[in-house]
Amino acid sequence: MRTLYCGFAASLLLSGGAAQAQTADMNGAFFLKPGLAHRILPPATNMSRHSRLPRLARVAVDDRTHEIAIVVRRQKQRFVGGRWGGSDQPVSSAALSQSRMVLMTFEDRIPLAERLTLRAGFQGMKLSNRGANVTSLGSNERLRTRDWFMPRVAIGWRPGADLDLMIDYRETLTGYGETGRTGPMGLTREDFRTWSRNFRPERHRRLRFDADWLPAADLGVKVTAFQGRLDDRLLFTDHGYMPVDGGSARLLGAAVSISHRLSSKWHWSMRYGATQLKRTENGSVTEQSMTVQAGWNSGPWSATLSGTRSSRPALWHEATELRGPMHVMGELRYEIAGLDRTPLSVALRLTDSDRLASNALLRNDRSGIAHATDQARGLMLNVACNW
Repeated sequence: MRTLYCGFAASLLLSGGAAQAQTADMNGAFFLKPGLAHRILPPATNMSRHSRLPRLARVAVDDRTHEIAIVVRRQKQRFVGGRWGGSDQPVSSAALSQSRMVLMTFEDRIPLAERLTLRAGFQGMKLSNRGANVTSLGSNERLRTRDWFMPRVAIGWRPGADLDLMIDYRETLTGYGETGRTGPMGLTREDFRTWSRNFRPERHRRLRFDADWLPAADLGVKVTAFQGRLDDRLLFTDHGYMPVDGGSARLLGAAVSISHRLSSKWHWSMRYGATQLKRTENGSVTEQSMTVQAGWNSGPWSATLSGTRSSRPALWHEATELRGPMHVMGELRYEIAGLDRTPLSVALRLTDSDRLASNALLRNDRSGIAHATDQARGLMLNVACNW
């Protein structure tokens, strides 16, 4: 037995170099990956004390790596108006309106083959608005949105160096969260209870196919086809923060885009999309849009300007504003090397969204909160720091 123990220790020393060579350091965490071949001892049968150890065997081991991402985001916004109705007495913090959101994302990336990759996971979200109405301050009447399982699956395949194909399915949820930013609503208790019983968050279910082709180093072509369902389109009243339901529909559409880099500083792109919507009410309708965008970058400076001509939104509400067919958006951004080389960006943005349901389903927006300012037309100043 002593000879067997010594032989086992010697085999560990012989294989230790291979194990140490596969130890990786990633963000301070250490991982020991199994090699393509491990040395193991076969079962001992009738071994004498002075017999030699048998020859070590090689066993193939699957060594595909996984990239697991787990992100938990928590956001809390409290409306601090100070005083109500001109009173000199401050309002208790327990009576102030606030919005709380918890967003959890779990995703795993699995390489199935040399050019085939699978991404699978889910999102979970909980959103609560306390003190959503002026007549319910200090009470337990809240607006709640919760869904802990919204799956997402994507399969990517690269048949060639200039072609990428991907098909994905995802579900997202967008809830009302203006209570913590703009304060409570101005409804009577009966009207608020009636409205809250019928109000639902916006939900997307989408199956999408993408094909990215690079015929040249400075030229790209992308084709997208999708189908899905949009339930309870979340809109806001004209010049207000009251949410309204724009309706639901099934969507089937496609989009084609071309991007071209003219030089190291200038680039432009164009996209055309058409979508057929089968609304729950009022039958079918088609949405169309054409967008042309130009961009420029030089060192820390960058700028973009885009113009969109679109049809009338298929999902809308009579209390919302109907804008013209032309929409212009732009951004001027400056990147600053802040403290300890932390990037700090200052941007001046011109916003004018088109509110098309088809474009909302085309984007890869994550679940979260819908804000009235996201649908506003105006000039905004943004300052962001990537710690």
